[in-house]
Parts: sequence; C-alpha cells; structure tokens
Amino acid sequence: MITIYRVISYFLLFVSFFLILGVLGFLLIALSNPALLLSVFVAAAVVLYSFSSFKFLRKGIDRQQVMKKRTKDFIKVNAYVALFFATMNVTQSIAIIMEPNLLKDAINQVSAIQKQDMGMSEERFLSIINQLVWGILIYGVALLTHVLISFKLLKLYSDKFTENPDV
Repeated sequence: MITIYRVISYFLLFVSFFLILGVLGFLLIALSNPALLLSVFVAAAVVLYSFSSFKFLRKGIDRQQVMKKRTKDFIKVNAYVALFFATMNVTQSIAIIMEPNLLKDAINQVSAIQKQDMGMSEERFLSIINQLVWGILIYGVALLTHVLISFKLLKLYSDKFTENPDV
C-alpha cells in the first residue's frame, strides 16, 4: 500500500506544479469575477493536499518524524475538497467518454458562436480534447485512490501527530 501511495504521490506532485500555474493565472481573473473564486479555491486545495500529503509521506512515514497535529487536520480538510474534485473529474470524464456526441455538440456550439477558424480540423481538435478527457480521468482516479489511502495512513500513523512535536 505504501508503494502505491508513494508512486501516486509523485504523480500528483508533478501534476500539482501545472495546477499551481493555473491557480495563479486564474486568481487575478477570479478577483474580478467572484463566480470563479470557488473553482480557484478547489484547485488550490487540491494543490495544498498534494504537497501536504507528500510532506506526511516523507516526514511521518519515511523518516518516522513526529509532526504537528494541525498538519494532520490540514491534510484531512484539503483531502475532503480533493475527494470532491476527484469525484467530479471522474464523473464528468466518464460521462463524456460514454456519450462522445455531447462533446462534439459543445464544440460545434462554441465554433458557431466564435465564427472563426480553429486553425485545425474538427477531428484533430476532438482527438486532442478526447486525450485530455482521458488524462483527467486518470488523474481523477489517481487522486481518488490517493485520498482514500491517505485516510487509512493518517489513522495508521496517528501516533506521528502530536500537539507539541518537540517533545
């Protein structure tokens, strides 16, 4: 279980570096459009979860160091948001994969509104979006698996968290 957790942790860390760029980019836009703030908050919580759970892996599990109890609480709070994010990603990806006409209709509507050439064929664009959907599905399943394992490991290593880690 630890080996799977470790592999997924590195994968999530890699993806988090890209998510951070999106969060920082959309933060300025979200400040002028409050409707986007929730999306930015959720993505930021997923990034924070990825980094804090990796810290738990390296310090608490690998080095057997005692950590602050609030670190455990921080991981759990962000894990719940990450669980929501992962569930949404998996659900939406499966819906698009099961009904590819939905994606095709959406692309047709967007291209009709924009009334300009996409710079590539519709088939090529659909292929890229389809690959992106599969990538999101893989990421969502990995994140979901990681969060569920995290909850088990936080319970298993609960002795590694204390109010005063210096003792």
